[in-house]
Amino acid sequence: MSNEVERPGIRVAFANMGTGVHWRTIATGAADHILEISESNEIYFNQGASIKHLPRPDERSHFCKLFDGLILRVKAAEELDLCRHLTIPVVVINNQRRDMPFPQVLPDDTAIGRMAADYLVRRGFSRFVYIGDNSPFSSLRGAAFVAALAEAGHNCTVWNRRDRGPTSSPEFKRLALKRGGGPLAVFALNDGAASSTINHCRRAGIKVPQQVAVLAVDNDPWESRNCRTPLSSIELASYEIGLRAGELMVRLLEGHPPPEEPLLVPPLRVIPRFSTDADAVADPVLRKARGFIEANTHRTVSVDDVVTAAGSSSRRTLQRRFIEAYNTTIRDACRRARVERAKSLLHSEELSVKEIAFMTGFSSASLFCRVFRQTEGITPKAYRRRFRLEQG
Repeated sequence: MSNEVERPGIRVAFANMGTGVHWRTIATGAADHILEISESNEIYFNQGASIKHLPRPDERSHFCKLFDGLILRVKAAEELDLCRHLTIPVVVINNQRRDMPFPQVLPDDTAIGRMAADYLVRRGFSRFVYIGDNSPFSSLRGAAFVAALAEAGHNCTVWNRRDRGPTSSPEFKRLALKRGGGPLAVFALNDGAASSTINHCRRAGIKVPQQVAVLAVDNDPWESRNCRTPLSSIELASYEIGLRAGELMVRLLEGHPPPEEPLLVPPLRVIPRFSTDADAVADPVLRKARGFIEANTHRTVSVDDVVTAAGSSSRRTLQRRFIEAYNTTIRDACRRARVERAKSLLHSEELSVKEIAFMTGFSSASLFCRVFRQTEGITPKAYRRRFRLEQG
């Protein structure tokens, strides 16, 4: 190969992105921003290989001739030592280490912990456990969760999932089965830890959510499908993190100094599912309301329709109970359910956006696109493109 490498526009490499939805969505956001600036820009996805494949100086030199910048998910300490010798800008997109020498764009882990506490307290829970690990992002989420609960007058037990089987211990079972105080509310650092917790509960004969309610982070559809109990989870602004990482990379290439602190992106919202639905299990009116909404994603339904179907005598009372149970209004829940059905339909290449709009009860494709973007932060076409990328 010739030493002279032609580089039209900006060429950015992505390393260690893996196959998780969160990471690939970040990569999509960054790539969209970089490619939007100029048609001559290029990106290179290295999903599986590691930056550790560049141990020798000549390999690092060649890498810097091929690419103008690197967007990196750090997986090991050795990678940081290797990247220090690169002569191109590096942007890191995960909070895996405390001594990060490169600019970072990260989820706001403190905001995530506080959102989890606010949601669970608003749902009426009064007994809490946080399950984390030794990573910096887990420590931030746990500390914010515990602090927000303390402000609300509640205590919280903290467990490290790296300890041997914390959720299968006698102490956890004692807390879960303790009489009085309602179900135990567990906040887990991510969907994987939450799924493991639910599996431990099932093997121990502990009912979810009647005895243990579980809230996670990431809203990864694959983890949710692998879990027998539909998992409530905090949805991260992964695409926005990617956009910000792309913007930062471009600024660094233009000669701007790196930010002194990591750029933090707050989470989007809690996606409530059955794993925290302890109230609705015991409330037949709420159960009927949710069932009616889920069964009518093919058409527009009004709040009055839901009130009638649920058998409630008061619209105001049902609206209040619905907000307390699900942290959202009836109207927004109806909209969210239709958008979720639209997302499933967008996975198919056979249906046009106009056809999907009709199948989910929207009067026009333009209205559907506007509502979809308000809810998801991207257009239906961009969502379909992102899904194709995630599927490889």
